[in-house]
Amino acid sequence: AGLIISLSHRLVEGDNLMHDQGLNGWSPLFFLGHELSKKTLGIIGMGQIGKALAKRMQDFDMKIVYTQRHHLKEDEEKELHAVFLEKDELIKQSDVISLHLPLTKNTHHLLGAKEFATMKKTSFLINAARGPLIDENALLQSLKEKQLAGA
Repeated sequence: AGLIISLSHRLVEGDNLMHDQGLNGWSPLFFLGHELSKKTLGIIGMGQIGKALAKRMQDFDMKIVYTQRHHLKEDEEKELHAVFLEKDELIKQSDVISLHLPLTKNTHHLLGAKEFATMKKTSFLINAARGPLIDENALLQSLKEKQLAGA
């Protein structure tokens, strides 16, 4: 939850700016960030940590979608207000995608250039799991080309 809030509200970027060069003048919309309310959070890997994230982000009035190998039980989905989607659909719909799954031969580079190209240009990516789940070279290129808002 903290990483999502930090990224969407540009906290690290703003802190670095203030420490490096400071702010000249008054600009109320400078570093405004992005509202999380009514946005879609896509969780890839709905284990204990994914479920805990879903619970916390309900307070931000986010729509929760998830994907993993198996659907959650119906009562868990209701409790978390979570909807199962296939990975490709989750990637297209989500404003924030958060990864919470183990690194295996099947999950290595789970997200790469193809997936980044289908994400919303305003979306954020959080990898709260293992680095190699993401093709980092493809991610860097996608960020440079402004295919994503942040990671």
